[in-house]
Amino acid sequence: MYNALSGAAAELSDREHALLERFSDRGGVSASEVMTNLAPINDLFTGGYLVPVALDEPKRVLEERLYWRDNRDHLDLTIAPTLGCNFRCTYCFQHRSNLSFSEDDRIHLVRFYNEVIGAGTKSVVVHWYGGEPTLRIDDIRQLTPPLLALRERFGFKFLSEIYTNAWELDEATCESLSGECAVSTLMISLDGPRDIHDKMRRGPGGIGCFDEIMKRVALCLRFFHVKLRIHCHTGNDGRIEELLDHLHALGLTDLAKEYGKTLYLHFSKLYDFSEACKHVKQIRIPHEEWGRLQGEYMEYAQALGFRVNWLPKRVIGKYCNAQRKYAYIVAPRGYIYKCYREDFFAPESSVGKITDKVLPDVVVPGQDATDRSECQDCYYLPICSGFCPSSSWAESPCTHLKGNLNTRLLGLWKQRQAGIEESANIE
Repeated sequence: MYNALSGAAAELSDREHALLERFSDRGGVSASEVMTNLAPINDLFTGGYLVPVALDEPKRVLEERLYWRDNRDHLDLTIAPTLGCNFRCTYCFQHRSNLSFSEDDRIHLVRFYNEVIGAGTKSVVVHWYGGEPTLRIDDIRQLTPPLLALRERFGFKFLSEIYTNAWELDEATCESLSGECAVSTLMISLDGPRDIHDKMRRGPGGIGCFDEIMKRVALCLRFFHVKLRIHCHTGNDGRIEELLDHLHALGLTDLAKEYGKTLYLHFSKLYDFSEACKHVKQIRIPHEEWGRLQGEYMEYAQALGFRVNWLPKRVIGKYCNAQRKYAYIVAPRGYIYKCYREDFFAPESSVGKITDKVLPDVVVPGQDATDRSECQDCYYLPICSGFCPSSSWAESPCTHLKGNLNTRLLGLWKQRQAGIEESANIE
């Protein structure tokens, strides 16, 4: 069993199953039976399988989402110091431009910090984005200390991460980013085994980069937690396991343990987000297949010892930054955007500027799952959060979790059964 609200997964004993069946009959358990079964009843209650009769769970989820839409205690700030990139990935959805922060942009951004951070701020999460943010390492060095000074003043929790192709990272740069820039996590993308990766993800001069990126991943694990984002499409379907075998052979999980870091794998399919990458539609994995495939990849990765989010994680307050008023993406020229998929070169896609006297207090678009009855009645709402609220680019407005949750739960059950059999053989 899996509970989408509590996130609990359980294999019920015969006793627990019988109790759950009795409770589902509305009052089928007597007071004396309750008193003699308090332990399993408590477990069922803790996991969310039993709830008070008066509790309206869908209403609770919707109220929570509306609360986080307006919450100003937790700031999510994405900073794109440049739209320039040293790579030419064939599927990139951003407008290719060398536009970068000016001195005025940096000055205004520091002022913006002081507008959106104050005594009530409890957490600040910063994502360095682009373009390729490490091309502007000096911007990161200049723009981080003012944030750390505000943390010292107000005492909020601070987290900083970078989305990077890792090409510019050497030991000195890693030391600087992890030290004075307080970066704790890197996200690096891979596009399949060497031949596929090098065809789709071209480094400087148009050369393949797979082997060099692998060296940099190993280096980065000395300094950072690393998320490897593995892009999946019809061109590498059937070869993801080959990539995972190679990563395993490199000993990356052992290296992460040696340095006390986390290596996490995330499987993401390619989307045709914008006009710049509309050709991706030709290799996009069909929506109805993606959930199952993702579940199978995760199962294989976990069997090799990699860390994955094996069951969907309900992340309270972080369902979509475009649907949070207190989340901003700041691009060159000081324009503010709400979604990563926007063209940061196009002012008409922005919601304002960091120099505005009145900061944008909007969500984009103005509708989400709190407004759609079909989502309110769905068991998956607590973990999918209504999927993407601006899903005009998607084949379906519904979550792929409906395709992979069964795969993932069955995978856990298989592991459980294998563990039982192995234990029996040992005995």
